[in-house]
Amino acid sequence: MKKQTSISAPGVPDSFLAKFGRDVTAVLSGFDRLRFRATLRMLFVPAKMEAYLSACHVLIKNFKTFAEATTAKIKAAAYASARSAGRPDRYLPSPEISKEDQARQIARADGITDGLIALFSATEPCLSYSVRGDPKTKHIHLVLETRKCTHFYHYFMHRDFGQVSVRVQTWFPFTVDVCLNGREWLARQMDRAGLTYEQRDNCFVRVSDPARAQALLDAQLQTDWVRVLQPLLEAAHPLHAELGRPLGQNYYWTASQTEYATDLLFRAPARLAALYPQFVHHGIKTFGSRDVLRFLGHGAPSRFCGELSSNLKHRPEGLCLRHRANGNSIKVYDKERSVLRVETTLVHPEQFK
Repeated sequence: MKKQTSISAPGVPDSFLAKFGRDVTAVLSGFDRLRFRATLRMLFVPAKMEAYLSACHVLIKNFKTFAEATTAKIKAAAYASARSAGRPDRYLPSPEISKEDQARQIARADGITDGLIALFSATEPCLSYSVRGDPKTKHIHLVLETRKCTHFYHYFMHRDFGQVSVRVQTWFPFTVDVCLNGREWLARQMDRAGLTYEQRDNCFVRVSDPARAQALLDAQLQTDWVRVLQPLLEAAHPLHAELGRPLGQNYYWTASQTEYATDLLFRAPARLAALYPQFVHHGIKTFGSRDVLRFLGHGAPSRFCGELSSNLKHRPEGLCLRHRANGNSIKVYDKERSVLRVETTLVHPEQFK
């Protein structure tokens, strides 16, 4: 008779644990990478944006001058913040340069354990406003369209989250994005709780108390995000209140991109290597379109209109099987040789409305 394991984990089938549980030392389910977006929502409606200009006593024909002056104030505040903290500011000319790696190198070299690490700027695409004429009415209007403008990346070392980035768009409607990593957050939680662990990249290959570590991950789900994120907004975007005042609006927070991962920590890398091919074979052979759509929030496959795909490819972190529906995906891969990771990535949360 096979020895049964005492491991149990919500979201992991009992049948899987009954068969392979003796090879698994821990199961950790929780946030991986998170991106929160703060917006002045009314300013994404051209008619409301024109009402905003009216409240500011600005004619539409003078929008560009008004916007440039506002942008100049935002840029001045960003550079002043970096100077006052004695931190570097750098323009990054290529999207191929990893801002995250740059910030990590600077933090390590300068021994930054709290506060601003660095300020980066880059020219990137965005949704923003231009003035366009209507040939039928002979009037000019604001049009929301894809443009390019300067974005500031404020990288902070946060006492709870570790390295965090706050991206500020410097042209109307001044969108703000905050990115953090749930596994880095967990590491700091475990440090405070006195748990020991071995971390590689953004996963753990060993934890001293898996049940306690999972409880810490579960606690992340109870976070009051507005309260937690507001100080980061204020630090990176001090003009946020001034910008919202004409129409009496505050920045509104949404989770614009999320990754949620379940990691099964295997006792021996060789054992996972031996088992993984059959896991992948099962995943590609057993699950069909209806299953993928159900996993990703589409309960009525017959009414689905969009792109659905499944693929198997080698990635730097391992062999990856991914099912994708309209950009959102669920995938499985072998990470750091001893971790079986199942990861759900939502880049279009509006699909779940």
